[in-house]
Amino acid sequence: RRHARKALSMSTTQPSASAASASSSAATPIQTSGIDPSTLESFRSFFAFQDGVWNSERTYHYMQPKANGEKRENSQTSFGVLRLDNATKQKVLDLKGKDKSISQINDSCEGFEVSFYTYMASRPNELIMNKTNMLFVPNPALSQGSIIRGDYIRDSGYEDKSPAFAIFEFDAAKMELLMKTKYTQVVSVDTITLVNPLMRLRRILNFQRPLGDFELNRDTVLDQVVLAGFGVETKSLDHTTLVPMPKI
Repeated sequence: RRHARKALSMSTTQPSASAASASSSAATPIQTSGIDPSTLESFRSFFAFQDGVWNSERTYHYMQPKANGEKRENSQTSFGVLRLDNATKQKVLDLKGKDKSISQINDSCEGFEVSFYTYMASRPNELIMNKTNMLFVPNPALSQGSIIRGDYIRDSGYEDKSPAFAIFEFDAAKMELLMKTKYTQVVSVDTITLVNPLMRLRRILNFQRPLGDFELNRDTVLDQVVLAGFGVETKSLDHTTLVPMPKI
């Protein structure tokens, strides 16, 4: 099996963000003060390109050896990605209750449903499955130039099944989305870089969580890496997968 790997113009293989938005129900008018219009358009395009099936091969490096003595492990993952409609976006936003920065979603809010299926080298016969809805809510007060920052909300976390409330940063110049999440033991910094419509690069850095209670923001000092993961992900145009994808 081969995937097309030739670098393509971002506008040649996928529907435009505006076209994708037109297929969903109408949203509350956007408040764009503080967000550059071209940056916002790149933000929408980034999410429009995510729809579909992606196959990932990663290598994880453990700073402390695992119980079996291994310090490195490979994995294969297939993802099913669907862009969220406005009704689902609102349900995810409402999980924040009174702490949410806006009461209703608007046209700047983006998100997707991700179903993923993974085989780890250490557990080759165990199919790890999960599904979550992710919502990204830009905050104009924190955004500047080619950078959009804001709240990142998941209706189900990776560490447990409860909702996860985190932060994100999108760099339009790099077509890169950075997500930063606080867990019980670690703070995870996950980055997706869209190289072209058929390829994205992933980087996962887990840091030892700082002691005590703290508010996670872009200035939070994180310096003790406990895990580093790197991966190359390619879009499957014919929906061929590396890993079986039964319905979750």
